[in-house]
Amino acid sequence: MKFQYALPTRCLSTSLKQALLTAARFKVAGVQLDVRQEVSPDQMGSTAIRDFKNRLNEMNLKVASGAFPMRQAIYDPQWIEQRLEALRSAMTFCFQLGTDVLTVRPGRLPDPEQRPAEWQVLCEVLNDLARFGNHAGVTLCLSLSMEFPARVRQLLQAVIEGPLGINFDPLNVMVSENGLNEVVREFHAEIKHVRARDGIRNVDDEVEECPLGMGGVDWPLFLGLLHEADYRNWIVLDRTSGDDRIRDLSVGLSYLRELSPF
Repeated sequence: MKFQYALPTRCLSTSLKQALLTAARFKVAGVQLDVRQEVSPDQMGSTAIRDFKNRLNEMNLKVASGAFPMRQAIYDPQWIEQRLEALRSAMTFCFQLGTDVLTVRPGRLPDPEQRPAEWQVLCEVLNDLARFGNHAGVTLCLSLSMEFPARVRQLLQAVIEGPLGINFDPLNVMVSENGLNEVVREFHAEIKHVRARDGIRNVDDEVEECPLGMGGVDWPLFLGLLHEADYRNWIVLDRTSGDDRIRDLSVGLSYLRELSPF
């Protein structure tokens, strides 16, 4: 099994055209698109989508996933109906672009015992989106803090109307101080997308993002666990800080390729 690597176009250039050229130069198999701020359903009709997919095909690229940045928690009552409609539209758009994954940060998971009303709304919202995704052919993958794995498991068990996945970020596990081996083994069936980042602890014991391969994430272990779990979905390298993100992504990509014999 060979892993499929992708890069987020938002890290490669302010111009989507140039970002695609950069991704093609790195010879990755796909790109992640920001389907809220970079491209969106109201910007591309059916003809534009067809032309865009043809251009990707010429570059030997696919859309690995869509990302929908959130300004509020997904369960925040303010503008909740508009937020849900925007997410449904983004899921449909992702399917039209040729991907079956939309990643989203739902916000910090509320404690179901201390904040039961927020927890109930969260479960209702995710069941609504999972049900829609089941018909649209797109799985919503949540970017979650792994501080409370039991709470994550409780949430996944509460969503029964359709598929729901995890956008797994090993850096989040490092921040939570849970064991990478234990967390991957616990959630391997729900990991439908991987966000590859690395980090290092500073003098204040805070985790700061750093170039992939230069931090504390045990990449040989992580890739081995993915291989053991027969992971066949995308690994999207990401970099949210740094003076030269393109170079950092290139170095990280080379590092993962050298590591993985699969």
